[in-house]
Amino acid sequence: MASIRFRSNKWQARVSRKGEQSLVKTFQSKEDEERWVRSVEVELDRGAYTKIHQAQKTTFGELIERYLKEVTPLMRGAGAVI
Repeated sequence: MASIRFRSNKWQARVSRKGEQSLVKTFQSKEDEERWVRSVEVELDRGAYTKIHQAQKTTFGELIERYLKEVTPLMRGAGAVI
């Protein structure tokens, strides 16, 4: 469910779902805000919403470590000893 409010000469949108953290973003125009709300709600319904905040906090080193742990063991020759 989304709520919209005009605050400090800007439009603020808040999308909240039960059991999840609210998503809040501020826009210059109401049209941009409504477009964002619709796109976020559609992605949440599909289960395809990506938490951008978490992605921005992830470092390249953490990505490499995760790749080495999760992907590399599944590759052909991963069990071979050199």
